[in-house]
Amino acid sequence: MPLQNNRIDQTIAPRRRFVIAFVSLLALFLFGLPFAAFSDDTLFEPVNESQRTTQDVPAGALRVRTVRVNWGALNPRTNELRLNLFDDVNLTAEFGRVDASVTGAYVWVGEVPGEPGSIATLAVQDGVLSGSVHRGGHEWVVIESAGGETSDLYTIREIDPNAPQPTAPDEIVPQLSETDGGFSSTQSATCQEDGSKISVLIAYTAEARDAAGGVAAIEALINRRISEMNTANDVSQVNFDWVLADAVQVDYVESGSIQTDLESLQKKTDGRMDGIHAVRDAVKADLVAL
Repeated sequence: MPLQNNRIDQTIAPRRRFVIAFVSLLALFLFGLPFAAFSDDTLFEPVNESQRTTQDVPAGALRVRTVRVNWGALNPRTNELRLNLFDDVNLTAEFGRVDASVTGAYVWVGEVPGEPGSIATLAVQDGVLSGSVHRGGHEWVVIESAGGETSDLYTIREIDPNAPQPTAPDEIVPQLSETDGGFSSTQSATCQEDGSKISVLIAYTAEARDAAGGVAAIEALINRRISEMNTANDVSQVNFDWVLADAVQVDYVESGSIQTDLESLQKKTDGRMDGIHAVRDAVKADLVAL
């Protein structure tokens, strides 16, 4: 029966090739496309004109662009990012370091090759990004969550270097008395740390939270600022690191006066932000900021 077997083989062979081709295409569709998407190192995706959060350029800015984040491009192990900030601005940032945080955030810090003093700082807290790009040692671009119903949208704002800076008188908070919760002791104390790390507890109000775009947004901002402070220390060859001890919301209505708010933060028994002192002791923070 050699002739019959040959005909069977000729019939089965095309079917086998069809099955193999089909399986190969299916594997490419299921596995190839995600890898192609994740290999893209472009950080921002454009949005339609109708999705833009604002058409107006805010005070202190030269221009604003609304975007979405390509989360497939950004993670703590990203080696290189393409920052397509504006239509005419595409920068490449190379990995420098990543900072971990007590809040669960990570901060990716990268340098722009060929531009001394140009650094990208990208903080991610619970899927929310807060970023900045410094060029020539100056803050040049800020990336912020649009917040609200457009929580997946972000604004890229180019800072106007000639815009007037906020000014106000320096507020001097007087030393507290022991009655108000000031510290006084005749006992000597021995420092148990080497000074290589200074921990900071950051308290924030509901007003500040809402202005930033929510809890994750303000905590991403806080972590970004801590990281930027450490970058400034590195550039200045200052031999210590800032560490975020914690970030907590306080039940306090802002007064509109910086001095009043700082005194309320400092006092332990005025019934305003008394609980922050117990939190400071618990996390062993060197400093507290509002």
